[in-house]
Amino acid sequence: MKIECTTNKANSLPQQIVKNYKISYEEFFLQEGKEYIVYALRIYLGYIWYCICDENYEFYPSWTPST
Repeated sequence: MKIECTTNKANSLPQQIVKNYKISYEEFFLQEGKEYIVYALRIYLGYIWYCICDENYEFYPSWTPST
């Protein structure tokens, strides 16, 4: 499955995610408009999270929340 990044701004996330994960950066390592391959999905706190290789990819995919 592929998804397209519509925003990489952390402030577009629901406050519940920002609060529980203590997200301190302003942007994710994603390019807006770029497609990413989804390796796994999970639902946490009622939101979908994607396991993808972002632009900071080193060894393995990381979990990224959807907006």
